[in-house]
Amino acid sequence: MNIKWHDIKKSTLNIHEKNGVVWLSFPNLDREDWLNAVFSTRIGGVSRGPLASMNFSFTQELLMNAESGPYAPETLPTRNECRAITNGCIIENASLSDADVRHALTDEDAWKNSSFANVLENFRLFADAAGFRAEDIVCSDQTHTTNVLRVGRSDSGSGITRPLDWLDVDGFITDEPGVVLSTFYADCVPLYFADPVHHAIGLSHSGWKGTSMQMGRVTVEAMKREFGSDPRDMLAAIGPSISGAHYEVSWDVARHFDPEFRPLEYPDRGLPAEEEKYMLDLWGVNRKILMDAGIPEENIQLPNLCTFENADIMFSHRASHGKRGNLGAFISIR
Repeated sequence: MNIKWHDIKKSTLNIHEKNGVVWLSFPNLDREDWLNAVFSTRIGGVSRGPLASMNFSFTQELLMNAESGPYAPETLPTRNECRAITNGCIIENASLSDADVRHALTDEDAWKNSSFANVLENFRLFADAAGFRAEDIVCSDQTHTTNVLRVGRSDSGSGITRPLDWLDVDGFITDEPGVVLSTFYADCVPLYFADPVHHAIGLSHSGWKGTSMQMGRVTVEAMKREFGSDPRDMLAAIGPSISGAHYEVSWDVARHFDPEFRPLEYPDRGLPAEEEKYMLDLWGVNRKILMDAGIPEENIQLPNLCTFENADIMFSHRASHGKRGNLGAFISIR
């Protein structure tokens, strides 16, 4: 796999492959033998076209296949309709064995069922390669909030083998072994957290909205409250996401961030602030947020991998103009 590291002088993530599935991990978290923290690539799944091949988005898979079903292009299903379709497939097939699922999903709504089966198979392939069970995954419902939910073993399978019991959740924390926290990406920033003292973990989705609302700080505070975590002991990693070199934003976004993290794209134009374009460095902003929350700088891993620069092996909303799947971030206590 040919990765274009953002800083060509160094690579900062570890690369793994098993049974054709390729994924990434973080050196500072890999040193903790009680922890399994990984991030997917596009490689090794069964999805096709713009979703090829390790896509974890039921919604994107449904939308890409909807035109072969009952929907005309101008009346594609809404996000809530996609959620209802996915939940229906989960309930209908919850009792099927792994070997039976792809053969059983073949009725008049084949476009729905093939979409569901593809993503479910991707979860199973990735989990098997990366060392956990798909049935133990807990899925988020990301809507760019700072809602962080404590989950446990009783929540395992949520979004995979049973419908979600929550809405509008962009982050999770747990101290229970075996439950696999998951969040999903195509340019936004994954934030991983580990407390080696209390063996507690967190995982949060932080796009520009979540970053502007300091999702990293909110997650640290949740771990302090729930587990007694001391930020000075914590480890953190910022996962693959779009770099500041490629994240052009307008003033309506840039105004939420300190000038040091949003330099002008064209410094010499002299336009009013609201007419300028800015290059937003979400890696830098999130690192500062984590440091301000008390995590030592040396405990924070940066990704050095821009999804926009690696759109052949990573999903990037910007690079694909929205025609893309979702990457997955996963973390669990062994």
